[in-house]
Amino acid sequence: VMATPQADTAGPEIRDFRYAGAAVSDGMVIQQPGMFTVQAWDRAGVGGAELRLNGTNYPMAAIGATNFNWFWNLAAETDGSCPVELRVTDAFGNLTALTNEIQIALAAPTNAPVITSPANGAWLNTLETTVAGTADRGTAMVTVYRDGQAVGSGAAATNGAFSIPVTLSDGTSLLQAAAANRAGEGPVSGVNTVRVDRTIPAAPVVTNHLPAPATNYVRTTTPILAGTREADTAVWISGAERVAFGTGSWSYALALSQGVNAVPVAARDRAGNASDTNQILFFVDSIAPAVTAVAPANGVLTN
Repeated sequence: VMATPQADTAGPEIRDFRYAGAAVSDGMVIQQPGMFTVQAWDRAGVGGAELRLNGTNYPMAAIGATNFNWFWNLAAETDGSCPVELRVTDAFGNLTALTNEIQIALAAPTNAPVITSPANGAWLNTLETTVAGTADRGTAMVTVYRDGQAVGSGAAATNGAFSIPVTLSDGTSLLQAAAANRAGEGPVSGVNTVRVDRTIPAAPVVTNHLPAPATNYVRTTTPILAGTREADTAVWISGAERVAFGTGSWSYALALSQGVNAVPVAARDRAGNASDTNQILFFVDSIAPAVTAVAPANGVLTN
């Protein structure tokens, strides 16, 4: 028995076609940028999918063997009727096309941006900063508000990211952001509270050793350094934070070497302002002297 090959001339089966999760249909009203998704099947394999919008073809990205998607920045389009043609081909180039007439009626963004920097609760030591974060894809512009007043705006990237330089004021600032497109501005974000402190803290006072140029002679490599500091500051010793933020008295066990040691001591506040540095000099001698000669010698008789 001989079988006669049958030509495959049928295009793929379109099993699902959606925009932002809703099935695409004639008369559908679209108000926000979103993702077109397609699921198709063909026994020869699905070759690809594309959308034709207002006479322009847009290839869809393949997600596996049978699924495709493409993000539509609706904000770049004109409101009104728009034919949307879905074109899906199989491995042999056979085509299945589906056309729907949809209505574009762009609305202002529905979601507020998220400010990621400066973080909520951040301390800064400068008035100039950059407010960064993310808004929905398709956002055209983001405006930053400080205490309810607009202080800066800038274009969002295609993925919704934004980075906007602003000027703050000393003390506490309440930062928010809002996204906008050609239809208007959406809701403002939650508040990020930021504090600006440009005051230099006082240097810590060392109370148990003398400051330079005096030299402190000690017989241990681990002497205790102790003193007092300004409220809500950390103590930095030898270029690193050794005593966490606090108020009043502090102490720290040093790790010195034999001989001369110079130990710088400073304070930093939560905004990163650094105090002047106090230098403490140590001379460490923890090694007992060696006995090299004894006179008279052991066992010697004298008169």
